[in-house]
Amino acid sequence: GAALCYITAAKVVSLVVALRAHAWQMLLMDIRHVVDTSLIVVGWVAFTLVIVEILRTESFISIRQEYLESRSGLAGHAVREHDEKWMKRFHTEQEPIFEVSDLLFTVAFFYHILLVLPFLTATSGDTRLALTLRTLWICLPDLLHFAFVFILILMAYVMSGHMILGS
Repeated sequence: GAALCYITAAKVVSLVVALRAHAWQMLLMDIRHVVDTSLIVVGWVAFTLVIVEILRTESFISIRQEYLESRSGLAGHAVREHDEKWMKRFHTEQEPIFEVSDLLFTVAFFYHILLVLPFLTATSGDTRLALTLRTLWICLPDLLHFAFVFILILMAYVMSGHMILGS
């Protein structure tokens, strides 16, 4: 958390300096700045999701403790009814935890992808690697277009397969 705060403060200072010098357009064109800013934003999102997951888990643990205390005095048929009621409550309390956890996995995936990008930009010092990087940068719009069309076609096949074969 402390390193993220330090990096955020440094990036905010550089952003303010660039805005005062009316150089914000240069910041948008600089891939390193965009990657660094994206890393900071995704880092804060991941940090927030971890905090939310911890708080929801603590809440669930307190509800579980309440369940155990309320169950201790019951016997026979009342235990079954009590457990059914509490299982429904457990399910509703756990669902948001799982949603936050899934979102955290997705954010962590993108964070790791963003961590690779600075290494790609650092290759611009080597002539052969810079050629590869420039080629990828030039063909990026075509690659994004291809990926978009490919995903649309893939989703059409997935949906038709799901309709034909079922779940």
